[in-house]
Amino acid sequence: MSCGRILEDLFGFNPRSIIVYGAGGGGDAVSAAVLAKWIKEACGVKTYIGGVPWERYTIDPEPGPVPFNCFINSRSIGDHSISIGPSTKVLRAGREFTPQLARVSSVIGCELYAADLWSGVIGYFKGLSEIAEALGVEAFIAIDVGGDIIAEGCERNLWSPLADSMSLAAFSKFNNSILVVASPGADGELSQEEVLERIEVVARNNGLLWIKGISRSEAELYEELLKQVITEASRVPLMAYRGLFGEILIREGSRRVKVSIMQTLSFFMDINVVYSLSRTAKAVEGSRTLTEANEALHKIGLRTEYDLEKLLKHQDL
Repeated sequence: MSCGRILEDLFGFNPRSIIVYGAGGGGDAVSAAVLAKWIKEACGVKTYIGGVPWERYTIDPEPGPVPFNCFINSRSIGDHSISIGPSTKVLRAGREFTPQLARVSSVIGCELYAADLWSGVIGYFKGLSEIAEALGVEAFIAIDVGGDIIAEGCERNLWSPLADSMSLAAFSKFNNSILVVASPGADGELSQEEVLERIEVVARNNGLLWIKGISRSEAELYEELLKQVITEASRVPLMAYRGLFGEILIREGSRRVKVSIMQTLSFFMDINVVYSLSRTAKAVEGSRTLTEANEALHKIGLRTEYDLEKLLKHQDL
């Protein structure tokens, strides 16, 4: 099947430009960049890359995503969106660091784009719309490494539902958007089996569109990116491609990941079907602040990565 036919199957038309957006956290931009490269080279389609500006606690101990006023050498796109280049830094609470989106930018040689989560799903959607208008983007791909974005919300090891839920709710508002789950179980939250079970539910609802593996050139780009970017989940696809089989520990030993050839695969899904099955995305829908979205998840019995970061921050004081 030709690449053009694949894109037509995915979107219902052949987009001339696509933004691939890491939907779960800063490290997801690695897998977003790899997928964007394949689309550009195989399909001849203009691609852009974006991601959630939320760092791991060990890099940024301030709770929540990085506010836009903490970025240095970024460029404003609109009221709810910015672009980030290789020289972009973050200065937050007296601590300076290089965000993962800037690290990706330094490897691939182009700007990355970020929408604002602090203004809730409504602001997030506005930010994505600003980026699409500024770049002439005709289609969106939201990519989540690991697969927590399709969680039911009752899983015992679900640690970070907030960014995922907000991403799913925001991207589902576009009629030219699809969702990709890459490397099932790679982030050590939902197990590989739990993610595959959820994908099977999506498939039974006619929401599974395509399954893609990793090529040799994509593996080489993973290697280049991982020399610069601080991420554990996005390392797992490369480990699996290189033949690792077995269990590893990540997040300072707090999470276990089963590595197998299955994690070389990416599952492309109808985002509207996924949204229809998601109580977490529906819960945060319409939120106007990050706090409001967080409290909406509390109401359905969930604690979030924002809660955990605030707890860790309090313990450090």
